[in-house]
Amino acid sequence: MWEANFISGKPGEDATPEGVWQINSNDGASKLIGAKDPETGKPKYESPVSYWMPFEGNMVGFHDATWQNDKSFDDPNSYKWCGSHGCINLRLADAKALHDCIKVGLCVVVHS
Repeated sequence: MWEANFISGKPGEDATPEGVWQINSNDGASKLIGAKDPETGKPKYESPVSYWMPFEGNMVGFHDATWQNDKSFDDPNSYKWCGSHGCINLRLADAKALHDCIKVGLCVVVHS
């Protein structure tokens, strides 16, 4: 059994998609690239992460979020003001622990 505090997607169009998914890869480091800004033509964000574990295509997954304030992980309402674009943000140590104990194909259930 494994558990950790996390920050999910902001309510609205960035909410973490509910459903039953599976881990698609567990390759480690990656660069998360947001959708293109229509005004600039550049991605809205480019965030390198040490642990990327996608479960909804290659668009939504578990990953470390070192840019988040550490105290935000302990507030169950923090997703309302510092939520992700749909991913499950984890502390770096928790992302490593999850990366080390899961395998591709593991079931992920997202619910409210």
